[in-house]
Amino acid sequence: MPQFEGENYDCWIIAMKALSSSQDTWNLVENGFAKAADAITYNVLTQEKNDLLRDSRKKDSKAFFYIFQAMHEFIFAKISAATKSKRAWDILHTIYQGMEKVKTAKLQMLRRYFETICIESEKINSLFTQFIGLLTQIRSHGETLEEWRDN
Repeated sequence: MPQFEGENYDCWIIAMKALSSSQDTWNLVENGFAKAADAITYNVLTQEKNDLLRDSRKKDSKAFFYIFQAMHEFIFAKISAATKSKRAWDILHTIYQGMEKVKTAKLQMLRRYFETICIESEKINSLFTQFIGLLTQIRSHGETLEEWRDN
């Protein structure tokens, strides 16, 4: 289980997405699910929709459990009020990846770093590792190298 202690969020989310996908719960974490508004609505659902809703609840509980298990206790407090996996995931995303302005500022910083990496003092393996790490962070913020390189 990948443990999140407040650092390397970009790497942690990749590991959590892989874990959640392997458990067939990623769609619920990313998109959530619609539950019946009340008991009357629940009672008029077809058996098929009832089974689908029950399955979604089970999968959401499973995903929620994995998210909670992957938290250090001081971070757990930040999501402890959430009742669904999507809400917990969204809280973490907002805190650690930030709103649009924070995301833009972080991307600008990553771009500058990318452009100023000094090849002279690095071994090729170390340089390659730095480039891959940077590209991973940039991609996790929703951009590709081609998108901003042309600007």
